[in-house]
Amino acid sequence: MLIKNVLKKAAAMLGLNIDLDAANAETDKDIKSLIQCADIVNNEIFTDYFPLLREEEVYFNSAGYAETAALGKKLLRVLSLKYAGVNIKYTIFPGRIYVNGARNAFLTMRYAHAPETVTGLNYDTESDVGITERIFALGVAGEYCLINGMIDESRIFDKRYKDSLLGMTGKRSAINVRQRKWPQ
Repeated sequence: MLIKNVLKKAAAMLGLNIDLDAANAETDKDIKSLIQCADIVNNEIFTDYFPLLREEEVYFNSAGYAETAALGKKLLRVLSLKYAGVNIKYTIFPGRIYVNGARNAFLTMRYAHAPETVTGLNYDTESDVGITERIFALGVAGEYCLINGMIDESRIFDKRYKDSLLGMTGKRSAINVRQRKWPQ
């Protein structure tokens, strides 16, 4: 989905009169702010709700380490690490991953990664998980209201956005612990 279309919907929800098709659109203060909000929402959706998954061959050196900087995308969490189809135990350190058994070998790593930064109006989101432009725009509108001090409006947009996302994921709500009473 193209961010320009999302921002058009968000601007309409917010009542902003901006022209996203103008030649100097990305220099406008409100549009820059909306693009930053779109980046925040993009990160939230594709890290918390619908993680982007990737699988690739990773080289582990003679000490059993692989550098996370060598991965194709920015690592969020490792889902599995396999050698010839067999799961391998691993330990994650800052900037690298360690395996005890495999040395000088390529292992298959499946991992969740962070989305790319929203850089402008022509940015296209990385995943097609069914997020509609409306849901994305609700999140952008909520963030825009929050950074501009419109707290009540932000709560309204954020609630609609989160409810829509929870409806898509199938989760009913956050996990709640039952209230307990103090012993008498």
